[in-house]
Amino acid sequence: MEIIILSFFSSIGILLVCTRTLGVNRVIKHRKLLDILVTFGLPILFMGTFSGMITAFFTGLWFTLETVLLAVLVPPLSSYGNQEDRNNGVKGNPSSRSYSS
Repeated sequence: MEIIILSFFSSIGILLVCTRTLGVNRVIKHRKLLDILVTFGLPILFMGTFSGMITAFFTGLWFTLETVLLAVLVPPLSSYGNQEDRNNGVKGNPSSRSYSS
């Protein structure tokens, strides 16, 4: 039971570090790559001890569940000023320059 609890806290720590360094939107955008890196990278780091391997696999499982939950809870940001927005007639912020007629 301790392994599951410790792996939960370590996955929260990894998610916090990722969101603070990369940003929430980038973590959501690249969550599949991050899931693979955490799930398979941690056991390689802890190879040699059985409890380290089990903790690393549970950490990867918790991390995957947390990133899925993060993607569901955080709404995607709309991007202003993209080429797609201009083609669809979506207007961004108005110009601050006044035009005289």
